[in-house]
Formats: sequence, C-alpha cells, structure tokens
Amino acid sequence: MNYTRATSKDKIAWYVTGHGFGHATRTIALARKILKNDPNIEILFLSQKKQLSFIIKSLSMFKNRVFGKVNTHDIGLHLKSFDEPGVEGMKTNLNNYLSHVNEITTNEVTILKRFEAQLIVSDCVPHAFVVANILRIKSLLLTNFTWVKMYEGILGKELTQLRQMYSLADY
Repeated sequence: MNYTRATSKDKIAWYVTGHGFGHATRTIALARKILKNDPNIEILFLSQKKQLSFIIKSLSMFKNRVFGKVNTHDIGLHLKSFDEPGVEGMKTNLNNYLSHVNEITTNEVTILKRFEAQLIVSDCVPHAFVVANILRIKSLLLTNFTWVKMYEGILGKELTQLRQMYSLADY
C-alpha cells in the first residue's frame, strides 16, 4: 500500500496495543470524532491483526483517510490463572519484544516517513515514542496504563528500557 500522497492533509500515526479490544474501542471513538470534525486528517493505525481489522472496519466511512499497518510486536500480560500473573511468560514476552525493538523501530521510521506523519499517538505501545523521537515529531501517550505500571512489582531491571521509551513522549 502506498501511503504517500501529494495533499495538504494532516497525518497522524496511531499505535494501538493488541492486548484485548478495549484500547481499540477507545481509539475508534476518538478517531471517529477527529475524522468527522476535520476532513483534512488522515490516520495510519498500527496494531496487531485482529485489532487493526476491527479499527479499520469500524472507521470504514472514512476509508480514503484511514490506513492500517500490522504491528506484530507487542508486550501483553500473561496470567497463570484469572488473578495470578505468569511471571516467566511475562519475562519471555518482554525480552522478545526488547530484542526486536530496534529492528521494529527502524522499519516503522521508514513507513512513517513515507506516510509523512506529523504526530504519533500511542495507546501504550512504548516504541512509538522512539519512532517519534527519531522522526522529530510530537508524540502523545493516550492510555489508561503503561506496560511499566502493569509489570511493576513483578519484573525489575527488565523495565528500564520501557521506562526510557515512555519518557520520550511529549505529552
């Protein structure tokens, strides 16, 4: 898909965690309002496949201004049971994410340059702020939690890199 257009559209890259559908639902409501109120805005959503499909279908009335890119790496929460965290699964998942984050970031910088993103919004995807920092564009953390908060008290030193990523958010 070619994201580049010779227009004067304002372009937002919007990262949405693939952990459940609550983040996608909130994003849809906000994006619908923004797109309805300003016909000059285009949004490229980056999320996992199921959530991305849900977002794009829900905003189909704006089909010429809404785009999607599958973002396969996310952190997520692992549980042993309903109320007991699966610490080993969480460590594995976080370490997998962190071992691929430089590669992911490089790829997404290229994509967002082509899209000509002017703002990055993230619903708790930490590397979005690294991308924004590299591109020298503003970023907004718009979420009800961060993965640092979710993993705090369960994991220790593994959270340092996440804290650094979140600290790059402008707002």
